[in-house]
Amino acid sequence: MCSDYRTIPALYWNADVGDPSLSTNTMKTVEVHNAFGIDSLQVTDRPLPEPGPDEVLVKINSVSLNYRDLMVVKGVFFPDLSFPFIPTSDASGEVIAVGKQVDHVVDVGGPGTLDQSIKALKGGGFIAVVGLLSGTETTIDQLTFIVRNARVESLTVGSRESFEKMNEFLVTKELHPIVDAVFPWSEAIDAFHQLEAGKHFGKIALRRE
Repeated sequence: MCSDYRTIPALYWNADVGDPSLSTNTMKTVEVHNAFGIDSLQVTDRPLPEPGPDEVLVKINSVSLNYRDLMVVKGVFFPDLSFPFIPTSDASGEVIAVGKQVDHVVDVGGPGTLDQSIKALKGGGFIAVVGLLSGTETTIDQLTFIVRNARVESLTVGSRESFEKMNEFLVTKELHPIVDAVFPWSEAIDAFHQLEAGKHFGKIALRRE
């Protein structure tokens, strides 16, 4: 995740979520608007940015709040940030666009995406293939592969048997991640106030509405 809070489109959703006043070229952000402090958080409409070289555009689905984020909002960390800025840094989502070319790609699609991954690479770039969501056989643009001087490597994280045993253990022992509260993004101020109070047990999260 980029360390410059001002450039992270950390909270974003498209018009197809249900707001007909927004175009698909618009995103929503939760940002600290004009002064430090939780009550300065605002949901704001912003143009959807185009990723530049070495950048990707990530559509964020959920955000886990950390104490560090609270300190950023209050101006304790990075007190020289310019307004407005987006205070969150721990998010999950999906890459929806890439800049001209990138150095590294983690490819989970396999046959359906490997050729796209090669074309997205800079010269000498690296692709880690970790999934086969679209099948097991593929063809690639071999000329682009050679010109890019691409390196492709498969990565595994253990056998299916081990994965099933782990999940069986979690179910048997009734182990669950502890989430204290989940707030819609429009209630980000309430979420940060709860984080500030320090009475939560487990994570506080923001989720797309």
